[in-house]
Formats: sequence, C-alpha cells, structure tokens
Amino acid sequence: MKGRIRFRLLRLVTVIDTSGSLDLSSLESFCSQINSLLSTRRVEITLIQADDRVRTQKTYRHPFPKMKILSRGLTDFRPALRLAEET
Repeated sequence: MKGRIRFRLLRLVTVIDTSGSLDLSSLESFCSQINSLLSTRRVEITLIQADDRVRTQKTYRHPFPKMKILSRGLTDFRPALRLAEET
C-alpha cells in the first residue's frame, strides 16, 4: 500500500512598514526574504503595505518582481493590523 504525503498550504499575513522611518535597503531586504520563502515553500503570503493607512493588500503564491513601495508617510499601524486580523 503506497502512502501519500499531503503538503498543507501555509498562509501568512504580513504588514510592510512603508513609512519614511524605514530605509529603502531594509524594505528591499524584507522583500527579498519574502520572495525566498515563496520560492522554497508551499506558502501563500498576503502583504499589506501601510504607513499611516493601508496602501495596498496583495496575496502571492509565487515570487514577485520588484515591488513598488507606495508612500513614505507617517506611521500608524492600527488600520493595517485591523485588516491583518480580518484576513
């Protein structure tokens, strides 16, 4: 009798701080780490870009090309964290 291995899809939600307090090299490093995870695991990652409000929300299952960082405003994560809880 042959066995079957099932791989469950790991679902993650993460918020990216796109405010002016985080430098672009840190943002690029973060995106690189997310892409590495997407390329090596069976995972679905919902990325929420936020500064003082939610700018974008996209879900990925495969590595993405260079991400366009939206805004560089102030920081207020409350709206982004509410959205993450609902997702």
